[in-house]
Amino acid sequence: SGNATKESVCVDTDPKNIAWVAGEVTKEGKTYTDECVKSNSVKDFFCNKKGAVSYVKMSCPKDCQNGACVLPCVDSDGGKDLTIKGKVSIDGKGYSDYCEKDGSIREQICDKDKNNKPIRRNLKLKCQDGEKCVDGRCLLSGDYCIFDYSNFKKFKKEAENFFKYCETKLSLIRDMLGSNIGNRKAILLFEEGGAPAWTVGDDRIFINVNNPPEYPGFLLHEGTHFVQDYKGLTGDRGWVMEGIADLVRFKLTTEEDEPGWAIGCQGNEDLSAGYGCAAAFFLWVEEKCKVSDIQIILNNMILKGKDTNEVFKELCGKNLTDLWDSYKSTNPPQRIFPTTQPVSGTDYICPEDQKSGLCGPIDKIFPLNNK
Repeated sequence: SGNATKESVCVDTDPKNIAWVAGEVTKEGKTYTDECVKSNSVKDFFCNKKGAVSYVKMSCPKDCQNGACVLPCVDSDGGKDLTIKGKVSIDGKGYSDYCEKDGSIREQICDKDKNNKPIRRNLKLKCQDGEKCVDGRCLLSGDYCIFDYSNFKKFKKEAENFFKYCETKLSLIRDMLGSNIGNRKAILLFEEGGAPAWTVGDDRIFINVNNPPEYPGFLLHEGTHFVQDYKGLTGDRGWVMEGIADLVRFKLTTEEDEPGWAIGCQGNEDLSAGYGCAAAFFLWVEEKCKVSDIQIILNNMILKGKDTNEVFKELCGKNLTDLWDSYKSTNPPQRIFPTTQPVSGTDYICPEDQKSGLCGPIDKIFPLNNK
């Protein structure tokens, strides 16, 4: 209600009423702490539907100590799940799964002795073929990429395919940007989301299980973001970052990576659109101004904090706005396909949905005698 004060609200630190968690309920300045009743049951306080303080008594499987049931043995991963770093809790102590030096895994589990007493065991187990022990769990892990599919095990086959592609391409992306990624590895994960794929932080690449990419070529774009690792240096130049990623994707993609994928500006898009529009412009600058590996120059521009206009003046003698106007005056094609995709003679085999004729091999679409 509008007149409710912070003190009048009922707050429970253990809203799920978990017997082995000692919680507290606060209401109108008073605190009600879960407490043991005798030695084998607990009085658990909670906020009821009316916002008042209530309690329920629950029996413990063994003992009650400090307002919570003491469980004989609890395994957080439920047993021998090698894809999850589990922890066994017993007698007030915790024991986590860990990796051995030989690459095997020490899996902690709950068990019982011959007298049916709960005990902890640790088993030395091997990861499946193609997997390695990483931080106490078995994952697809190579020189450049790790795939953690533990939350979506039914997609293991897809995880293996994406992982192999990542391992093959990431070193090529690194070299194309002239970057040093040291010992960093890209961590691939399945997730439920909106976009087919996205990158978070400096190492995590998420793949949407509800709307998964049909082909692996998207990893060329997201893998570029992993290598870029700008850590907030882009400022208002996010369009440059995305344009670099699509340019790298353009230069490395093949027919198998993503049939029919192309770059270009659609409709009234300008450079702020980034992605394929910016990539097509960068490609034109590279051709027009006879610049080699413009993606390396732009990558260093962001890493070193250089001014965008100054960089383009050094490359072509014109500022960014004038170069963009020159590019648009050439009436550039809306869809530019990589040269690695199939061609017939001098004409590109356009997809069925491309009826405008604005497509062609790269050496035919950027005449070098532009203004």
